[in-house]
Amino acid sequence: MWDAARRDRRRLLWLLMALVFWGLSLGTRLTIDLVEFRETWTPYQLVQNLSLFRAVRTPNRFALAFSLPWAILVGFGVAFLWRRLAQRPWLPPALLTLLMFFEIAEVPIIQYPVVVSPFLQQLRAENALGAIINVPNQKRTMYLQTVHGRPIAGGGDRPPTRRVRRLRPGQSHSGGIVE
Repeated sequence: MWDAARRDRRRLLWLLMALVFWGLSLGTRLTIDLVEFRETWTPYQLVQNLSLFRAVRTPNRFALAFSLPWAILVGFGVAFLWRRLAQRPWLPPALLTLLMFFEIAEVPIIQYPVVVSPFLQQLRAENALGAIINVPNQKRTMYLQTVHGRPIAGGGDRPPTRRVRRLRPGQSHSGGIVE
């Protein structure tokens, strides 16, 4: 790929953009499979204090910018393969057919029973107002919301339907009187 990039400066530009945005999307701490490597240097650490990058606020937004040059590079690769496969006219349709069969193949997925608290099922039966805060915050919060059917704090799954009228002293905005 490096030889092809040297021959064509456009590909080198897209490759450079992909590498820069990928490096910036790593953030200040490299995390792989929920394991943080705190001592590892990342490119975002060089630019995190510049005002332009502080305005972005979260480095994983650079992953979106990474997707454009990556898609262009994939297009270059597909075009290269298509030119190579054009020498054998029977091969592209055969590969596409194989790809379609792979796509529709039924592979068994291991499913585990989900244990749901009877308390959450009781909440569904009640018609009380208020949001649910899952403590400790679980990865399956959105799934549990389908069990109790009430809004969840911080979930952002529903638009606000009531507004806070007034606050009592010492209350946060979530604890106000609703109408």
